[in-house]
Amino acid sequence: MLELAHRLAVTPPRRLAVFPGAFNPPTRAHLAMAEAALSAADEVLFVLPREFPHKAFEGPGFDERVAMISAVAARDPRFSVGGTPRGLFIEIAEACRAVFGDATKLLFLCGSDAAER
Repeated sequence: MLELAHRLAVTPPRRLAVFPGAFNPPTRAHLAMAEAALSAADEVLFVLPREFPHKAFEGPGFDERVAMISAVAARDPRFSVGGTPRGLFIEIAEACRAVFGDATKLLFLCGSDAAER
């Protein structure tokens, strides 16, 4: 299940860049990646999993991290924020598909830490 915390668009995008991460804290690199993704996607969805499958998480809680990345997302109406219970890419893709439908093409962004896994 995908819970949208911040989304200004009212229709599903044709191409959605899905950007999972802890965003603890959101960095200039996160913002730069999201902005670059807009050259290939109509919208960027920052996804924060409540549970991370590959690493333990410490620091600000889920709600605090959602608030931090929502402040970043407010910079551009093509940025959205959502949360999922778990963080495997397949679980996130299924949750996005349930919200946005089969017509939306999903593109995944990931940082070097996720790419190395």
